[in-house]
Amino acid sequence: MDKIIKWTCKTVQLFNKLANAIPTKEVTAKETQIIIPDVEVTIDAPGSVESGSDFTVWINASGIIDLNSGQFDLVYDADSVEIKGSEGGTESVSDGMIGNVSDGMIEGVKLPVALWGHIPSNKPGVVHILLKMPGLSTASGSGYLVAIHFHAK
Repeated sequence: MDKIIKWTCKTVQLFNKLANAIPTKEVTAKETQIIIPDVEVTIDAPGSVESGSDFTVWINASGIIDLNSGQFDLVYDADSVEIKGSEGGTESVSDGMIGNVSDGMIEGVKLPVALWGHIPSNKPGVVHILLKMPGLSTASGSGYLVAIHFHAK
């Protein structure tokens, strides 16, 4: 049986290498899209999934200039889907994957996930993700901020 899934990405904050916020205005989440001046963040996720299936949700971005770090929350229906693996942080890094949250890629430049976890802790439904480039390095262009791997219940 297919499950209908609604996805919302909120609290998007992006920063340059000087830790200055990339200019934004108050953002309002549409069903799968947030518009920040010159930066567009979208959720690439299925609208419905079959019970028992695994799938990936991509948080895409375009128009990025000098991104060094960022954070956001992804809201999902914890009664229908779960993030594969356990809640994770930097201790479980393996081949660019922290738990089952994978690093992003902007124009061929890896965008590492520094930390992720549920809000509140260990309570699925909202996942908070922190991104951080090493040192003062930056990424510009288009690509994905993160890939999150889910399992449909």
